[in-house]
Amino acid sequence: MTLAERSIAHKVLLVDDDAAVRDMMAATLEHKGFKVVSAANVTEALKHISAESFDVLLTDLHMPNPGDGFTVVTAMRHSQPDALTLLVSGYPDVQSAMAAILLEADEIIVKPFEVGKLADLIREKMLTRRPTPRLEKERVGAILQRCMTGVIEDWLVRAKQSRELNHVQLSDEERTGHLPRLVEDLVVRLSRPCAAAKGQRCCLFRRSHSPWQAAI
Repeated sequence: MTLAERSIAHKVLLVDDDAAVRDMMAATLEHKGFKVVSAANVTEALKHISAESFDVLLTDLHMPNPGDGFTVVTAMRHSQPDALTLLVSGYPDVQSAMAAILLEADEIIVKPFEVGKLADLIREKMLTRRPTPRLEKERVGAILQRCMTGVIEDWLVRAKQSRELNHVQLSDEERTGHLPRLVEDLVVRLSRPCAAAKGQRCCLFRRSHSPWQAAI
């Protein structure tokens, strides 16, 4: 290992339910200069992802306990989008589905593979991968306002299927006429900062005369 490689101690989260395989890969990567944090299952992996930062995720796909490698990859993608994600699978035919799977994982490593070459593969991928584009976050109120038409149309379809709401004969316009105002009211409420700093609960329905009660 070169001096340059030693100076870059990339942090790897290694997830595998097989203790022998996990220990062997961890020892190999640590020998190559990586800092390795190991997890024996999905639950442990998710705890590490929420508490620590990683440069690389290396996870087995198939694990016996609840969750699988896709769960771990998805969590890492959302929490740490810049981390390199490598998925290990024991099924060669997974290569045929690689185009779809690569939307989440950067690379699929099919078993068996040479553990000794794992460090070189990780470094190569870290040098050549493109940064994951960051998605701009949108406020709930803005999403609701943008989707208002669809929300009202969906409510109308559900209302027509309800016997309780069809006792009174109304046209579509009469039945939905009040909804835009209610949605706008909710958008305004969602746009207001929560009064948590004053020890109050931020609740949309605390008023007894809430218009949403009238809609029901």
